[in-house]
Amino acid sequence: MKHIRHMSDEVKLFSQYAQAENSLTYEAQNSQRLILMKNKVYYSMWFCFENFKDLLNYLFWDPSSPEFTSLQQFNWALLIGIFMGVFTAFWALIIERSVEFVWVDVPEKLVEWGIFTDLDGYLPLPHYMWICPACFGAVLSFITQKLQTPIPTQDSWIDTLHRIGIQESKACIPLLIISTLAMASGLSLGPELPLVLFTGMIGSQIAIFTKQSVLSARVMNLTAAGAGVGGFFGFPMAGALFVLELPHCIGLQYFEALSPAVISSIVAVLVNQIVTGNEVKGYFNYPFLSTTLPSHIYYVAVFDGLVSTLFGIVYVVSCKKLKTWVHDWFHYEKGEEFQEVPINTIVKKKKIIQNKNEPIRATVVGFIAGALTTIKV
Repeated sequence: MKHIRHMSDEVKLFSQYAQAENSLTYEAQNSQRLILMKNKVYYSMWFCFENFKDLLNYLFWDPSSPEFTSLQQFNWALLIGIFMGVFTAFWALIIERSVEFVWVDVPEKLVEWGIFTDLDGYLPLPHYMWICPACFGAVLSFITQKLQTPIPTQDSWIDTLHRIGIQESKACIPLLIISTLAMASGLSLGPELPLVLFTGMIGSQIAIFTKQSVLSARVMNLTAAGAGVGGFFGFPMAGALFVLELPHCIGLQYFEALSPAVISSIVAVLVNQIVTGNEVKGYFNYPFLSTTLPSHIYYVAVFDGLVSTLFGIVYVVSCKKLKTWVHDWFHYEKGEEFQEVPINTIVKKKKIIQNKNEPIRATVVGFIAGALTTIKV
């Protein structure tokens, strides 16, 4: 019995050793499996990352072949439209709140403080209507002249669009701030040109970052500008076509930008409506006509068109001559014609004003122009 018990103890001990050896083997195999699984996970993650990177290169931009394909241009139009829809929604809210602050909150405080009075007082509140835009016009004109980087004009945007396809963006923030304050103060400045310039700068920066050619950079410039104008006003086709026709005298010519500009403008309008929460509805409500219109209404429409054309021509020519007169009043050109002018004339005074007092000239003209805007009220 003792031998049997001793053998059974040895068997138990051997079985324990065997189990321990098997458990160690299992743990070693399990650790190897874990290492292989981790390697597989890392490999799959790296493989997915490479595929995702290749997917981004295929959809948006491939540094090895930077020129946009049609698909990449379409995707950039979608992204630009989303961004412009959000931007125009918030910018419109800022402008609306600024107008309310300048023309509602400030006059109430000025009357409360006794600066302005009622109609029977020494300074009736209606005078605020010309004082406010005049002061804003003077201050903003002075600031514009003092900027180190001048704010581009419509002519400069058109010129750079034709020549190099992009617009310099150093003045984008001053442009946005000054245009917002000008619209809030009641100056005769609409959002169209600031939108074209600011959004065109964004499209230009995309083209510069992705190293596009002049042709593709021009498309990005026009696409962003069309999205900005369309998203702000809520007219997708009108916004895109307005921007595409702006650089030309005879209508649309850059047909390669038509599709991305329209797509981006449509997306911008949709995103703008979603952000602002405005209802999707028409801008005009035409009543139902129970009777037919007389045939002479066509003659009336043609006559109205001719009269409007005549007034438009007179307005444009008058503005051009007025701008030329104001410019020549304060500027001069060196040459023989200037040498023949007597020294005591106003042309000689232009020389002094041009050399030393250009910001003052802009301030005076801005004050007068701001005050004259009340004539339209």
